[in-house]
Amino acid sequence: MMHLRTLLLLATAAWLLAPTCQAAEVLTNDAIVSMVKAGLGEELILNKIKMSPGQYDLTTNALIKLKTDGVSDRIIQAMMGAPSAPGPAATPVPPVAPMAPPPPVATPVPVGPQPPLAVSLPGAPGMIVVQGQSLFVKVNDRVLEVLPVVAEIAHSMAKHFIPFYFGPGDNWHFVSGQKAAARVPKGKPAFYTKVNPSSFQLMQLAYDSARNFRYVVSTGATYRGSLSFAINRLPDDTFELVPTGELGGGEYAFVAGGTFYDFGID
Repeated sequence: MMHLRTLLLLATAAWLLAPTCQAAEVLTNDAIVSMVKAGLGEELILNKIKMSPGQYDLTTNALIKLKTDGVSDRIIQAMMGAPSAPGPAATPVPPVAPMAPPPPVATPVPVGPQPPLAVSLPGAPGMIVVQGQSLFVKVNDRVLEVLPVVAEIAHSMAKHFIPFYFGPGDNWHFVSGQKAAARVPKGKPAFYTKVNPSSFQLMQLAYDSARNFRYVVSTGATYRGSLSFAINRLPDDTFELVPTGELGGGEYAFVAGGTFYDFGID
């Protein structure tokens, strides 16, 4: 009888001290997009991000894809501020005895003309690969890369107070700072990209000095003050974008959805 009681006590103690086997759910970009497309409310998703560990891809291309998939700025900011879930523990590496540095090896210097390592833009003296999500623009004797920027969006309710107005409200799209990093000359600069520009719009940005941001306003899918430009498809499937009219001094951007390719003319 005493032996049976001892066994029961040991079994109860083992059950109480056993760790839980259920691991917490780890959120990813795909999980966030699935919740948004399923129609879950923004506050519900924000609470889920706060309560769950995450392993998010927060690279520029991943942020652009999140925006394209309908994820709001508040949710993206919560993902950026959420603590990362711990990854698998690294296997310890045994220490290696230091080795004497190898003798320096002279790098051979190529002699004579070398084969091109990339495609060249029409009329550009240098060689450059047109790829990825960027725009490239010729500036005199060099080529500049215009990187995509995800714009912040604020909705204006002003039009909803107009009597008998049933149209869409205004959206303010803005990026911080007075000037873009990429500066191009006046006239008709030619831009090049591998991104299909069928949804692009070109416009001049206004500047709000009090809040230090450049912005443009859209009503529905129509942006105010859109500028026309021509699209030429080159043989290597690169698209050339050339403004129809000459561009003067100011801040500009090619816009696709919430993505800005901003540049300025001094």
